[in-house]
Amino acid sequence: MLDDVVSAEADALSAARAEAHAAECTPCRLALAAARAYHRTMLRVGGAVRATATLRDRALGLLREVRGSRPI
Repeated sequence: MLDDVVSAEADALSAARAEAHAAECTPCRLALAAARAYHRTMLRVGGAVRATATLRDRALGLLREVRGSRPI
């Protein structure tokens, strides 16, 4: 979810809910700030290259298989 919010791929309602929650929850606020910093770094290093939705979904699916039920 954080990745979707940071990369502007989340729908407006989901993004607003995540932002509102992070405003009240210190661990989530810190996680969101870290995700934003990581995203900025990746954009600087890799430019504006983005994976297609299909590639992204496939990669996340493979990570979920490897990690089991633990969130990514």
